[in-house]
Amino acid sequence: MEQYADRIELTNEMIYRKMDRLVRERELYRNHNLTMDDVADMLGTNRTYLSRAVNCYAGGFVKYMMNLRVEGLHRYISEADEGGRLLEDGEDLAMKTGFVNKRAMVRAVKKIDGVTFYTVRKKRLEPRKKEG
Repeated sequence: MEQYADRIELTNEMIYRKMDRLVRERELYRNHNLTMDDVADMLGTNRTYLSRAVNCYAGGFVKYMMNLRVEGLHRYISEADEGGRLLEDGEDLAMKTGFVNKRAMVRAVKKIDGVTFYTVRKKRLEPRKKEG
C-alpha cells in the first residue's frame, strides 16, 4: 500500500512539474479563458490527474493561476517606462497579465500580497524614480 502511495506522489509531482513548465514557458496564465481541461489536453493527461497534482502542490488550479498572474503583474510593473509610469491603464494591465478585468486584478493582488495594487505599483516604481 505504501508503494502505491509513493507512486501516486511521484506521478503527481511529475504532472505538476510538466504543467508548471508549460504554463510558465508559454505564458499561458495570460489567457484568462484558460481551463484545466485545456492544460490537461496540452499535457496529454486528463483533468482528474491534473487536478490531483495541482491540488497537491499548489492548492488548486485557480489559486495557481492567480499566483502566476500576480507574479506576471509584478514583472510587468517592474518594466515600467523611464518616467516611472505604466503605459497601460489598469484595465489594459489586467488583460495583459491574464486577469478578466481590473477589479479581479486588484482583488488578487490584495489576497496574495496583502496590500492594495496601488501600494504594490508605487513600491515597484519608487526605485525607478530615485534612479532618475
